[in-house]
Amino acid sequence: MLRDLEYADKKEKYLARLISTINSSMQDIELYQNLFKDTIRMIPLRASLLLLKNAAMPDQVMIVDFYSKANNRMWRGKSYSFKGSILEPLFTQADTIVVENLSDENLNTPLEQEALLSHGGNAAVIHPLINAGKLIGCFILSMTTQKRLKSIRVSRF
Repeated sequence: MLRDLEYADKKEKYLARLISTINSSMQDIELYQNLFKDTIRMIPLRASLLLLKNAAMPDQVMIVDFYSKANNRMWRGKSYSFKGSILEPLFTQADTIVVENLSDENLNTPLEQEALLSHGGNAAVIHPLINAGKLIGCFILSMTTQKRLKSIRVSRF
């Protein structure tokens, strides 16, 4: 019971920090990076990535920040085309993409290989990042799980 109380207290502190970050005066990249770091502290992930659309090349995304438990060839500032990838519908429809089993998908583009498969996770949630009503990028959360992700309710923040 003590362990449950400690876990609940820890979760409450993380949520309070997230709410504090959202309500802060930070804007744009600073806000996104702080939300990104808070999320990493809250959820046991294999990897998480913050990607923003490249204004100069509208069919590309750029890695703004990332965390990975695996060695890979990613770096901040690296750009990828999202055309033909599992992320393309996200950038046209702004809907969250839940991938329950990465091995069931045909993930062949460089973006998919490095952003989804190079971290050792078996599932992913890809969530749109919207600012002032405009889709500007996405968060990718990669995890190892045996739970059915579709049963988890995903809502916009």
